[in-house]
Amino acid sequence: MPRPIPQSIVWSGRNLEGAGSTAGEEVEMVNSFLSRCAITTKYMTKSARNDMLTVHAMGWNRRKQENLHVVLAKRYVKTITMLEGETQKMKDTCKELGCPEDKVQQWVNDVRDWATNDNTSGDNQSLQMSIEHLFLGLCQKKACLYRQTDSNKIRQLRRKRLREEKTKLLAAIRQYNTGQPPETEIQEEEVERRLSAEQQTTDSLIWPWEVQSDESVSILAQKKVFDAYMGKRRLVEERAIIVREMRQHCLYLRS
Repeated sequence: MPRPIPQSIVWSGRNLEGAGSTAGEEVEMVNSFLSRCAITTKYMTKSARNDMLTVHAMGWNRRKQENLHVVLAKRYVKTITMLEGETQKMKDTCKELGCPEDKVQQWVNDVRDWATNDNTSGDNQSLQMSIEHLFLGLCQKKACLYRQTDSNKIRQLRRKRLREEKTKLLAAIRQYNTGQPPETEIQEEEVERRLSAEQQTTDSLIWPWEVQSDESVSILAQKKVFDAYMGKRRLVEERAIIVREMRQHCLYLRS
């Protein structure tokens, strides 16, 4: 079975260096503001339509110039508050999982290496990575099922997707157990118990290759620290971005 690469770890905006924590929809906000002219501009000539859009764009710039200092101040206060919360969350996560401060960067690098590892030299190793990825994806999607959706229709579609991925996971586990001695088989009951738990625990390892290896930390525990670290890192970048924008706005007002 080919191993699906967890693209969200590699390319998610939350995990990209320098992305900050903004939504990245600033241009869409301008387009949304100008779209209110569509009801009238569609009946205008080309020259009149250009003039109308120009007037509204100038109005947007003027409103932004007058209110930018208030917006930046509110963004800064909000970012500082969120940063304090993420910092405390990261400390609690590291304390819960037994990760010292000098090991945080190592765990983050381990998750990145796990996400970008294309080593498929052995079918057994490829199957192990596929099982880990499917299990981790199921845990994350279950945790975000109610937090990221507010519609029963969307939840129903996501539950269907979860059932399909769970079927793939169990099929991969059965394929792995074929030909394995009983002491190295994956216990399906333990996997289903972990998936059905309301809160994912990391007190014990469930994969035989993790128990047999020198590493005593599961990828699920490392991923929790990785998420907490990235959340804090993006807010630190956002704070620097806001400070730079404040400085530029002050220079503009002085000129």
